Amino acid sequence: MTATACSDRSRRSNITEVANPIPSNSHAHWGRPKMKTFRRMVWILMALGLSACTTVESVSKNFALSPSSEKGLLVSSVTYRGSYSGYSVLFRKVGSSEHMELKIGTGTALLPPGMLDWDINRKNGRGNVFAVDLPAGDYEIFSWRVYSGIAFVAPEYDFSIPVKIIPGRATYIGSFNFERKAGLGGTVAAVDVQYGDQSIRDLDILQKKYSGIAPSLVLAGFDSANFGHLLGGASVATFTYKHYGSTFIYRSLQAVAPNEKFPGPLLNINAPNSEGWQLLSRAPDSIAFAKGSSPSKESYVALASVFALPEAKGRDDFAAFIKRNIENKTDPERFNNLESSYEYTDLRGYYCVKYKGVTEDTNAKTSFFKRETLKLQVYFLYCLNTTNNQGGIFVGFSHRGVDTDPNLEKQALSFIDGVKELSR
Repeated sequence: MTATACSDRSRRSNITEVANPIPSNSHAHWGRPKMKTFRRMVWILMALGLSACTTVESVSKNFALSPSSEKGLLVSSVTYRGSYSGYSVLFRKVGSSEHMELKIGTGTALLPPGMLDWDINRKNGRGNVFAVDLPAGDYEIFSWRVYSGIAFVAPEYDFSIPVKIIPGRATYIGSFNFERKAGLGGTVAAVDVQYGDQSIRDLDILQKKYSGIAPSLVLAGFDSANFGHLLGGASVATFTYKHYGSTFIYRSLQAVAPNEKFPGPLLNINAPNSEGWQLLSRAPDSIAFAKGSSPSKESYVALASVFALPEAKGRDDFAAFIKRNIENKTDPERFNNLESSYEYTDLRGYYCVKYKGVTEDTNAKTSFFKRETLKLQVYFLYCLNTTNNQGGIFVGFSHRGVDTDPNLEKQALSFIDGVKELSR
């Protein structure tokens, strides 16, 4: 059990391109053109971790706390309920640029969670109790992280829970529980982080683990006014796809009604006209919806965006750009092409390239420990902006499952019909 110390760095991610959304247990799509506006949003919203990390061990089991010590102990617990992943609570000394994290689990499991050594191992959650030796002074809990395979999850905003470490004392600051609220397969995409008092459970574990920490030296160092849930607001998840060199982010999944309207500054978009869809992401120039779950191995994704064209001068340049983009973003080691076709169409009353394809996804994640071969079926439409030839509109609809969906095109056309661009 460790606490990891990390020096701060810029909250700007190392993103060279934002391509299509590819949620890990939804679909790995062929790429769509990069969107500069969306990339800037990613830079602003996300912190892709902390650098220059060193490991700070919790005290050893034979540790003896001296009342005359100039240092003190931070005592807390971190637990999770739901999918096994890496869960951490971040804190720092007031006025310091160094961050530390209390972390349980890892982003990738080598053993089933039930075989790991937990201080707390119950039906409603697993976790560990921490006892970290720190210089006396004022600290604050300010954020949290989830590391789940290719997903990195952080809160919408930082918060502040004051902590005071007293010399020669063990200060119990409370317990943090991560409850999974949304995800795709074994990948965690959204959590509710709850903060509360579990001192009866945690201090009993502390005494059993550390006989050298006298109960008389343990203090309650929390304010119940800070207790609550959804610490830091909504979850913001980043998926990084090494095969595509791309990053996609979305907030906590939100259920949407069939044909629900989503007006925007560039596009007015209706959600797909069927039950069970969730909002994956929404930005001024893009939107994404998802539907499905891993037990059925069936999932759908619907997307729409406005994108910039690099030096496209007309229809031929536009068509070449689309074809090149799709081919470059398709990983031949993962996807076996079964069917593909490009077709020019005036489906929307102006010049578009329609792409239909079926591939075998040989690395589809269907659970935390399992990957299978599934069929990925797509219907993508790339159109030149009606106001000028310097921009484009992308609308995509896809399905992944054991077999193809014979009604995919009908569903795709219905969604496309609900995407309306605004005149500039």
